[in-house]
Amino acid sequence: MSLPKPPLAQAQPLPCFVSKIPLLFALSRPHNWALMLLLEGLTYLHLTTQKGINSHFSPFQILVLLFTITFLVAAAGYWLNDWKDQPIDAKNRPDRFLKVQKVGINTLVSAAWLFNFLALILALCLNLPTFLLVLGLEILLFFYAQKAKKIAWVGNLIIALCSTAPLLLLTLNFKVHSFLWLGLYAYFAFLVSLLREIVKDVEDIEGDLAGDCQTLPIQYGEDFTKRTLLTLLVFLDFSLALFSFWFKNALLYGLSLLVLIASMGFIHLITKATDKKDYQKISFYLKILMLLGTCFLLFLEK
Repeated sequence: MSLPKPPLAQAQPLPCFVSKIPLLFALSRPHNWALMLLLEGLTYLHLTTQKGINSHFSPFQILVLLFTITFLVAAAGYWLNDWKDQPIDAKNRPDRFLKVQKVGINTLVSAAWLFNFLALILALCLNLPTFLLVLGLEILLFFYAQKAKKIAWVGNLIIALCSTAPLLLLTLNFKVHSFLWLGLYAYFAFLVSLLREIVKDVEDIEGDLAGDCQTLPIQYGEDFTKRTLLTLLVFLDFSLALFSFWFKNALLYGLSLLVLIASMGFIHLITKATDKKDYQKISFYLKILMLLGTCFLLFLEK
């Protein structure tokens, strides 16, 4: 008589948290922090002497630590924002809302605080100024998620300021050989981020109304917000042109020309925009402008 065959081993499900990692990664906005890392990396290559200030680590180790800190702080900030944005995202971004529900609020918030804690530990390993900067960024992003994003201008300015953080982290850890270009790129990143945040406010107006937000388009109307966007675009064009003529730099002429050509398209899109899809298109093109502007660093002679 043959013995009964043992039952086939069944595949064990992944631990609960591990199965949520792909969703957490998607909620961390990889396209956004990847752009931050690109700006940080190109700035390191072209605007610093590549000599670290901290003698305990090699320049490469410092750069890896800064990349990691940037990723950790950005991801944690996005997760905290998703936690507080659930009623808004249910209308504005239902796909993101569903991902948050699948991950679970406890997991999302725990991961955010864990990343914030790890970022602070790594920053303290570098130096005290870096630790204080990272702590300030984390406080700002928490305040943004809690309250500031609902206030006209305040939330927009906070995110625009945070977009310059990768450059500030570099200045605290490497010797910079061109503060002029570093300042210009911080200025460019700030204004383009500010434009994009205001565009996103118009794009998200339906959900923001449900979330009791007082953003620029809700408080002052869409027409006023369009005029504000056009004013900021003209100001960006004029200031970059002024810097170009003042410093007589060929690369700066090229950056100014890029922004001028892009602005003509943006002005057309903004004046004709009527629905959410139009503003999504403008937001996407502004991100492309940020990417192209960042890539101009490739042509900067050291």
